[in-house]
Amino acid sequence: MPNPQSLAVAAHLHVLLRRHIARNTDVEWLAANRDYAAEIHRVCIETEFIDLHEWAAKLVAAHDIAQLSPQPALRPAAVRSEPAISLERHAPPPVKRYVASLR
Repeated sequence: MPNPQSLAVAAHLHVLLRRHIARNTDVEWLAANRDYAAEIHRVCIETEFIDLHEWAAKLVAAHDIAQLSPQPALRPAAVRSEPAISLERHAPPPVKRYVASLR
């Protein structure tokens, strides 16, 4: 069972995340699970909203975790230098439909 402090922080973060970035969270799971808390912490840190940064720090303190560092963003191994494919050239032909009236 999560402690009341982590539950309060999770509830406040839920409201802020919904308001700022339209993301829903599971409040009880956020208060109880450290892995989920680490992921929500990462999401909060990657936003530009200062209040989310502050509440993410409170989330770390509520879970008694020394540090939840955000994971580095994954990058593709090799970036292709091919030109983008135009959708107009490769669009499928229009579908012929029956347009006459029904009897």
